[in-house]
Amino acid sequence: MQHVPWKIGQTYEEICQLYIDFILGKYGQGSNVVFDGYSSDTSTKDATHRRCTGRVTGSLLAFHHHMKLTMKQDRFISNKENNQRFINMLSTILEQNMFHRPCQIRC
Repeated sequence: MQHVPWKIGQTYEEICQLYIDFILGKYGQGSNVVFDGYSSDTSTKDATHRRCTGRVTGSLLAFHHHMKLTMKQDRFISNKENNQRFINMLSTILEQNMFHRPCQIRC
């Protein structure tokens, strides 16, 4: 998720388009996209996620496609629920743009 920089003021739909452009530019049409999802249960990856986010967790945010980003990317994705909901939104948009059905793995 960190490979594509987000800017405050962009809509979540525009951010999803950045990922589509990134995927097409780097891997081309017909790429398979795989996400490693976030479960609400405790995971062996929790310690790694805390270390990568500097132990800072962003606030839970209710967002939709046309809403504008109001917090920094790292704060947003440091919240597991925000990140999972964004992955779900991005998966739907990728499917609508004729990518192979993304595989979501829940660990």
